[in-house]
Amino acid sequence: MLVLVARAAPAAATAEPAAAQWALARTVSTVPVWVAAVLTGVVRAGSPALADVRGANAVAGLALARGETLVVAGCWLAALASLLALALPLRTGLLVSSSPLDRLEAIALFLQAVLVVTLFAGPQINGARDVVPWTAGAVVASLALAFGARRALPYRTPAVAGVVATIGLVLAAIGARS
Repeated sequence: MLVLVARAAPAAATAEPAAAQWALARTVSTVPVWVAAVLTGVVRAGSPALADVRGANAVAGLALARGETLVVAGCWLAALASLLALALPLRTGLLVSSSPLDRLEAIALFLQAVLVVTLFAGPQINGARDVVPWTAGAVVASLALAFGARRALPYRTPAVAGVVATIGLVLAAIGARS
């Protein structure tokens, strides 16, 4: 959740109170998405430690491809919701700006993308072929960032992403119990 703070800090530092309030509200609206996504990864791994999530991806296979049907479906929904949350721009011009605050927000976006890849594509690299899922996940997350930087997504996108992530969490929990 510290990444959310880093992502919100540049918006809060603007001189325009209305813009800062909007950007902070937009950031806060994505918190349920991130909580549900992380919990889905935890349910799938059976442990709250991030190292165990990576280990589960290495041992059991990618969360998006291997496991109980409901768990895999839940992981797909949580990953989709996370990508929607990544695609929400707080301000325009983020990827082309050179100010320190904009760089901080860009780093925070990258770290959120890495979290999505860690939870669902697995960065446990033991050989050359293990790089493929990590690279594919990073490309998908980067495309989500580029999409969000160029388009204005609908106002209700955070709510929809939250519902999708919650459904994913529930499916993963049901699948893990069976």
